[in-house]
Amino acid sequence: MHSTSPYYAEVAVDVRVHFTPGELRIQPGRAFRLECVTDKPGTSPVLQFLDGRPITSDPRFVVSRPSTERAIIDVPGGLDARDRQIIIECVSPSGERKTSTIFIELGCQPGQRRCPSGQCIFVGQFCDGKPDCDDGFDEKPENCEYCDPITKPCEVVNGKPPKEKTYELHWRCDGEDDCGNRFDEQNCLNDTRVPDKECGATHFRCGTEPYQYIPFAYWCDGGRDCRGGEDEADCSPPTIIQTQRQETHRVRPGGRLILECEASGVPPPMIIWRFNWRCLRDETRMRTQAVPSSLGCKGSKSRLTIENFREGDDGIYNCEALTSKERAMSQDIFVFLSP
Repeated sequence: MHSTSPYYAEVAVDVRVHFTPGELRIQPGRAFRLECVTDKPGTSPVLQFLDGRPITSDPRFVVSRPSTERAIIDVPGGLDARDRQIIIECVSPSGERKTSTIFIELGCQPGQRRCPSGQCIFVGQFCDGKPDCDDGFDEKPENCEYCDPITKPCEVVNGKPPKEKTYELHWRCDGEDDCGNRFDEQNCLNDTRVPDKECGATHFRCGTEPYQYIPFAYWCDGGRDCRGGEDEADCSPPTIIQTQRQETHRVRPGGRLILECEASGVPPPMIIWRFNWRCLRDETRMRTQAVPSSLGCKGSKSRLTIENFREGDDGIYNCEALTSKERAMSQDIFVFLSP
């Protein structure tokens, strides 16, 4: 039951409360932050768990109050996987309640999803007509609609169906036909890792004239494919070198948010964006584009633009730099919706 402090009953004026983000999906041990604000000067929100216990009863949750009206919850050490789900309430003096739900999810390898038992299986094994999770979780219709930011479906090209169900995003435009009908190699001039034809094209150019061209996928794959071995020279793993200098952003409803991420690496890595460790919410309003890197062909840079920012867009954003062999993840970027 909810607490019914007489403090609420004494407040005649209706006080609204704003709690952001309303939902978070985090990995165990990852720090996160929540903010709650009342809309009337001199009023203060009350923070509690859904069962009415004060938030301060759990030492993992640290509460600060920069002003009377604003309360900030920091969880610097993150939460344990055994917590699974925690719901926090922010209550105004007049009794209005808003909740924030935190889901703690263990991560699998890229291109995989977790069964309730903890078992990891490939995304393509979900809803393929054959149960792979111990309890058949992967074949239940309600679990088919899931978005993985790395694994994408192969589609029909000019009437030719694909031979494979999915491909990995960092395989796109790498000179190899991974879908079996070249779906992942379509429209590559508009989908390069780097907006420079010398290092963002589908093929790597070996040495000097007469030039030899090899698929981008063969660049730094551990085997010498160029006659002179140039494709295995100066290889370096992806490293995030720059995200937003400001780790916390506040955006008003209807506003625009721009985030940038830069990564070093040879070959230039593919950069993807995650929201609450999953896909971006609405790709019609959320646009990603490759922009020139300060490192030329030894790095990549991506810009994420979100138009008409709204409730539900607030949460944790990350960028991830991927090559065929290695990956690097940025620090968390916290984005709050301003009242």
